[in-house]
Amino acid sequence: MPTHLLHGFPGGRSEATRICFHAAGIKLEQRRYDRPAYQDKKSTTTDKAWATGLPVLEIDGVPYTQSLSQARYAAKLAKLYPEDPFAALRCDEVLDIWQDILTKTPSPESEEDKKRERLLYAEGKMATLFDLLDQRVGESESCFIVGDSLTVADLSLFALFTMIREGNFTYVPETYIDRWPRLVKLEQSVSKHPVVTSYY
Repeated sequence: MPTHLLHGFPGGRSEATRICFHAAGIKLEQRRYDRPAYQDKKSTTTDKAWATGLPVLEIDGVPYTQSLSQARYAAKLAKLYPEDPFAALRCDEVLDIWQDILTKTPSPESEEDKKRERLLYAEGKMATLFDLLDQRVGESESCFIVGDSLTVADLSLFALFTMIREGNFTYVPETYIDRWPRLVKLEQSVSKHPVVTSYY
């Protein structure tokens, strides 16, 4: 079995990856960084993988970038990524929506601008994406978003919802998710799933 070392910031983009490694029973070493520590690491290596940001997953010392690629890899090890092509397509759609929500969140330097832009985002693009996610849960006819069992898509959404609930989406209300009852049901189902309860 290869060695796995995850370099990243606490929580956030790598949480689903961490849970998947746990579910697979595979040891995952971790090094967590704050911003200054990451800048130090980036400035002392010539490997361009480190210039793209965290997380970086090293497998037998070889670095791999992109949080979604890492999550899919870990999910396949844990059998939490669908084998059926259509289910995999739906899973990937949800993961890309998750990525859209995070990457398109406005982060201007001015706090006044940040508040204004994030409130607009929460009622505009972000709400539209949450509407679609809520619809997808309804279409799955279960408490999960892809079929009737837990996948990495559910874990990624659970991590996103936790970020919002804990106030890590500044100026987006912590109760934001409550507007979508099916997403709340998904959140509750994931939080009680043995894969998740055994991790936390």
